[in-house]
Amino acid sequence: MNFRLISHANDYFATDTSSLPLLHVWSLSIEEQFYLLFPLLCVLIWKICKKNYKYLGGFVILFTFLSFGSCVLTINQVYRFYFPLTRFWELGLGIILAYTELFLFRMDSVLSKGFRSFLSLIGIALIIGSIVFYSSNSLIPNWITLLAVTGAVILITANSDSFVNRNILSWRPIAFIGLISYSLYLWHWPFICYFNLIFGEATFLARMGVLFLVLLVSILSYFLIEVPLRRNNSKLIVPILFLMLVICVSLPYGIRKGVFPPVWLDQSTTNSLNKNPSWSPSSYPTMTINGADVSVSGTNPKPTILVAGDSHVGMYFDRVIESSKKLGINSVLLYSGACFITDGAESDPNNVTNSCLNAATKFHKLLESKEIKVLLLGQKWGMYSGLGDENGSRRGEKLKKILDEFIARGGKVFVLMDIPWVKKGSDEFRKRNYFRKALWEGNAVPWNEWKQIPIISPLPKESTWKDGNEKIKKFLPSRVQLIESASKVCPQGHCDLRAYRDEDHILRNWARDHASWLDPVFEQAAQMQNRP
Repeated sequence: MNFRLISHANDYFATDTSSLPLLHVWSLSIEEQFYLLFPLLCVLIWKICKKNYKYLGGFVILFTFLSFGSCVLTINQVYRFYFPLTRFWELGLGIILAYTELFLFRMDSVLSKGFRSFLSLIGIALIIGSIVFYSSNSLIPNWITLLAVTGAVILITANSDSFVNRNILSWRPIAFIGLISYSLYLWHWPFICYFNLIFGEATFLARMGVLFLVLLVSILSYFLIEVPLRRNNSKLIVPILFLMLVICVSLPYGIRKGVFPPVWLDQSTTNSLNKNPSWSPSSYPTMTINGADVSVSGTNPKPTILVAGDSHVGMYFDRVIESSKKLGINSVLLYSGACFITDGAESDPNNVTNSCLNAATKFHKLLESKEIKVLLLGQKWGMYSGLGDENGSRRGEKLKKILDEFIARGGKVFVLMDIPWVKKGSDEFRKRNYFRKALWEGNAVPWNEWKQIPIISPLPKESTWKDGNEKIKKFLPSRVQLIESASKVCPQGHCDLRAYRDEDHILRNWARDHASWLDPVFEQAAQMQNRP
């Protein structure tokens, strides 16, 4: 697991770890690798050195400090966190202590009980300190890790009759937590992770409720599974466990590779998920207008309104189609992802691509058409340079000229201000995992039947989205009408993440049902269409 995480580092370190319910098993992987590799090396040293325990001890110490040194010197955070050699020292310190007690001397024979009690206080203080000073922004392993590991080693060194070990760690409730600790470790993260994914931010009482549920499941798991398996001497146990392991590994792999569909979805639902037309208008009717082949909302031979931009206008197309049909008008749908529609370039105005250029060509042909009377323009404004930044303002000036000319011909222009968004990989907006996206966007469970529990996040700390809105306003002609969206998607500065598809798009179903701020555009378009 830890090597898989390293190979997918760009994915896993770019996402909020709360979206990875099995992330915690990486540490079990490292333990298994240590227990497979380290004993073999020890046996090899023991054989080569003719069972001389001093050489074995030298190897143990050297191995541990080489691991610690590699951890300190490794710059790449991903490798430092997941690579076995950079984490073996944490286990190695315990091995050094065991070697000392086995081959050299017992700590209780050379250290007085009073001194060991003093050590136990230091050990527990170091562990508590590692908890107090830990931060979610900490790049583990670091000095906090060293505090925790050193504290644990000191507590073991202090022996069972020391003050902390005798009076605190031997207390029955604490000892019971130790008994179920393995089950508790296995269950705690999936429960916390799925709770966060489904319900988002929660109250203190809700989080305590989750922890209580984890504790209950861990106790049941310990008594009903862990203890019976340990005490069962049947020869069938190992083959059965191996068969279950094969099933647990092969079933998810088969689903991911498409060998068979997910068991919780029928084939028709699976097909709908695979063919989800979230961002493609290809299924809409098409029409040729002034030499440009474009998608339209209906069959009216005289389209009135052009809705154009990048994917930040494309996410509204379902709402556009419903509004157009309701008012009896035909809308032209034109967007190209990550493209500034007026110049056919991507975020950098010098980076022109064929798909963007093709969209821009269609955009200019449509504006020249006498049929189009209304333009609704939307972009991810904060993503594009050339809007008054270090690259100048040629984009903004060109856009202003185009809009001025369209308005002078009697057209009406609406510019859609952007929604709040964050950059890819940000952990400010909790990323939704596959099954939630499948349920919502694949209609496996209708949107209106999903749990009505808000997933609230404050406005992004990043101001790129807001800066983009402010920059574009400087280049808009006075007669352009602005359509504000941020306060609608995030009222009073609180964003309900149920509306979001990812870091910077809202769900098309949510936009279809809630984006009422677009309605005045189509009402005015209908009025202009009905004029003689």
